Amino acid sequence: MIYDGKKVFISLLEWLVALLAVLDCNTVYSKIIGGRISSFSPFIAVALMLLLLANLNGARVHSAALIKGAAFFIVYVVSAILVYFFNAKFSQAPSGYIVKYLIITPLLLIMFLLVDNSDTILFKFAEVVTMVAIISLFFWIFASQLHWLHPSRYYYVRWGRPYHYPVYMNIYVERQTENFFGHRIVRNLAFFTEAPMYNTCLIIAIGIKAFVVKEQKLWKMIVLYTALISTFSTTGLMLGIIILLILYFQKGISDKAMLAFRFVFGILLVTSGTVLLASIFFQKTRANISWSGRIPSIIEGYKVMKDHLWFGSEYRSYSAFYKYMTPARRRGYRVGAGGSSSGIGAIMGQCGLLILMYYLNSFFASVIYGIRKHKVQIVYFSLLIFALFVFTIIQYTFTMLLVVAYLSNYMFKLNDYGEKHEVAVAACE
Repeated sequence: MIYDGKKVFISLLEWLVALLAVLDCNTVYSKIIGGRISSFSPFIAVALMLLLLANLNGARVHSAALIKGAAFFIVYVVSAILVYFFNAKFSQAPSGYIVKYLIITPLLLIMFLLVDNSDTILFKFAEVVTMVAIISLFFWIFASQLHWLHPSRYYYVRWGRPYHYPVYMNIYVERQTENFFGHRIVRNLAFFTEAPMYNTCLIIAIGIKAFVVKEQKLWKMIVLYTALISTFSTTGLMLGIIILLILYFQKGISDKAMLAFRFVFGILLVTSGTVLLASIFFQKTRANISWSGRIPSIIEGYKVMKDHLWFGSEYRSYSAFYKYMTPARRRGYRVGAGGSSSGIGAIMGQCGLLILMYYLNSFFASVIYGIRKHKVQIVYFSLLIFALFVFTIIQYTFTMLLVVAYLSNYMFKLNDYGEKHEVAVAACE
């Protein structure tokens, strides 16, 4: 076997990018008050630059796709610059906007357009999340449930109201609990600020394994689903059950006995899932927390966008949302716990139509591609990411930027290009 140093270097960079995508998804590490790391974005930008340079030499792309991609790239960059000068430049995080939307996103768009097999990053992201799931389940069982392990330190983290998170070996934290059929259960957060953030990574990993790379190892899916259940997240469980049903009914049926078995099993799956969801939903709506606030968040974002249509009100600020909030949400906002429970709601109000259309375009393009090319798996994955975009607040994380750029790439594949149109794109030599 011939040792290929370049391939090893590229593979290591992909693992690094995948790991940074997980760490950037609202983990406690980037929210520690007074911590050394306030954002993983600069590290992500450097890793992406190195990865693109390592891959670019000899990359091949269809000329028609390249022209289409260049036109879209120019439109996107101009739009992002306009939003910066009319909005984000005066926001509370102008440098964050520059890194995410004027450096990281363009790098991702170029990489997915020019580099073959760029979806290996998605595969490695799912693998990293699987390892996190294994570790978190260990601590969730032996620390949070059996109490055989004890915290080694505390992180003082600003996520909503500042909170001291009990920390186990710097890789597992606790904060949220769930009342499940009369029993108080600590929710599995892994090292995320709250369960919905962890749940989002788990759902994306499950979606990647189910619809993108088509995972063949059943035990990995079992681990991911077990971790998903331990988060006690309504959105995650609902989407997880939908994915299971899709996979279940997509399998071939050889005889009537198998058909009957699947019918009965499907009823049991839906029934048990409904009971589980109903219990969690009942508890959360009674508690009047974020789940029941998602629709109001979307409405608030829409109303703010009507006031600031093209460029939004202010990047990462909810001050313009205040007048449209319900009294309960206003009280939460005044004590530092207010905000949005919906990614699309936040984008509409804070960044306006120009940035919103970039997100929506990725979903439309990938769905249209999947329908035209009869690749229903792509449609499923795109709709899954869109659901997360609507129901979770991960719109500014590298995880979301990564999958949105991946889906945007399908707009350049809508036409069939012959081999004669391929052109080589070489790095500067």
